[in-house]
Amino acid sequence: MNDTPDTLLYLADPYSQEAEYGETWREHLSRLAPDIPFRVWPDEVGDGDAAAVRWALVWAPPEGVLAGFPNLELVISMGAGTDHLHGDSAFPSGVKVVRMVEPTLTQKVAEHAVMSVLMAHRELPMYLDQQRRREWVQHENFMVAADRRVGVLGMGPIGMAISEKLRDLGFPVTGWSRTPREIDGVLALQGPVGLDVVFAESDILVLVLPNAPGTRHILDVGRLVQMPRGASVVNVGRGTLIDEPALLSALNCGHIASAVLDVYDEEPLPAESRFWDHPRVIVTPHIAGLTNPRTASEYVVAQVRRHQRGEELLYVAEGF
Repeated sequence: MNDTPDTLLYLADPYSQEAEYGETWREHLSRLAPDIPFRVWPDEVGDGDAAAVRWALVWAPPEGVLAGFPNLELVISMGAGTDHLHGDSAFPSGVKVVRMVEPTLTQKVAEHAVMSVLMAHRELPMYLDQQRRREWVQHENFMVAADRRVGVLGMGPIGMAISEKLRDLGFPVTGWSRTPREIDGVLALQGPVGLDVVFAESDILVLVLPNAPGTRHILDVGRLVQMPRGASVVNVGRGTLIDEPALLSALNCGHIASAVLDVYDEEPLPAESRFWDHPRVIVTPHIAGLTNPRTASEYVVAQVRRHQRGEELLYVAEGF
C-alpha cells in the first residue's frame, strides 16, 4: 500500500521554455497548497514515486510518459489549448483534462488581439514596410473603428473577451462559435451559414479557435477568396488554422491586405519562412498568452481542491 500523500506533478517537454519554470511554479503552488507534495519530472520522480501522482500540470509531455502514472486522475494544461496532448497515443483512458482559463492569461491574449486588430486597421504593416525603405508617403485612410467590420472565430472565454474589447472601441463585431453565445453589442452566429457570414463580411478576421477536428486550415483558399478584397487576418489561436501557402498567395496578389500572426503551423517559425520578411506581415513568436505561474497557480489549486472534494471541474476538455 502506498502511504505517500497524493502528489501534484509538473511535467513539461524538456526542450520547451516551460521546462525551465518548475521552481517558479513550486514557489507559488507550495505557498497556496503546502499540504500537496509537488514534484518536477523527471528529476524528482523515482521508481517508487509514480503511484503517488494524482494530478499533473503539463505542457507537451513526451508521448507515453503520462501512462506511467497508474493513479493519475487529472491533467491540467499549462496553456489555454489542449492540442499538445492529442498526439499521445498512450494517453491514459479515464483521465480528465482541464484547460488553463485564468484572468491574466485571458487579459493578455485579448490585449494582443486588440493591438493586432488596431495595427491592421491603421495599416501599420504598410507603414513599417515604408519605414524599412525610408519612404515618407502618407496614404489616405479616413476609416474609423465604426467603419471596419471585425469577425472573431472562436467565442470561448478568450474570444468573448476580445469581442467585448473591440466592441468597446467602436468596431462592429461578429462572433462565431459552435455553441450559442450572447454578448451585448456583438452579433453572435453559429453553424455553417453563420461561418459563411463571418468570412464574407469581415474586414478584419481574428482567429481564436483551438486545434481540433474541423478547424485545421479553416482559413484556406476557398475561405480567403470569400473574404472582402483588402481584408486583414489576425491569428492568436493556433497555427494549424491557416493554410499558410494559401495566405501567402492571397497577400501577394493583394486580395488580403495584411496579416498579424502570433502562431504558425511549425514552431519555431523556420528561418526560411516567407512570413519573416513579407512586407504585409507582422510576426510575433507565440507570445500573446504566456501563462503567468503566479496568477495561474491559484487556478491550478482551485481545480485540485474541487477534484479532492469530488466537485465538478471547470473547463473540462473534450476528446480524452
